[in-house]
Amino acid sequence: MVLFLSFRFIDNNLGHGQLNILLLWLVLSAYEESSRSRHAVAGLALAGAIAAKIVPAVFFMEILLRRRWRFLAWTIAAFGALMVIPAAWWGAAYPQVFRDWLAVVADQAGHYDMANKINQSISAFVYRLFRPYPEGSPAVLLSEEAVTAVTVLIHAAFIGSLVSNSVRNARAGKVNWVSGDELSLY
Repeated sequence: MVLFLSFRFIDNNLGHGQLNILLLWLVLSAYEESSRSRHAVAGLALAGAIAAKIVPAVFFMEILLRRRWRFLAWTIAAFGALMVIPAAWWGAAYPQVFRDWLAVVADQAGHYDMANKINQSISAFVYRLFRPYPEGSPAVLLSEEAVTAVTVLIHAAFIGSLVSNSVRNARAGKVNWVSGDELSLY
């Protein structure tokens, strides 16, 4: 039933060429395999997610904080391998392909002019609501600084609820670090 109800989301994701579902599967697989002490498989899964879209690298912070050194070592080794293995396919052209990949990563990380902080959809929503944009007009016109402030406040509301929930769970003794209950914070 859950899969059936998710088909519209899955179709939208795949239709827009997004890797989010694949990334979610890889990250969840990585943490599941790590919890079973299969660090090599876990590292390969997380490294694959990072190689596909650099965003899952945020999980390094959680891995470092939890001192999961074998998981970290395997992830770094697997990422290195995933960056080198394509050289066999591309041959002498690989250095340029790699530079092009880095340029795309850098562009995707910084090309939004919508005060993008954490969530692109929130930033785009606020920008379209308060700033002029092609083929549209804002409901209320605000300065760039005000749009940035509203965007930060909305992000803070989301993050604040996660932190509040985490603190409440920790105080109640409900936190299970091994199962990854607190991954939403990272």
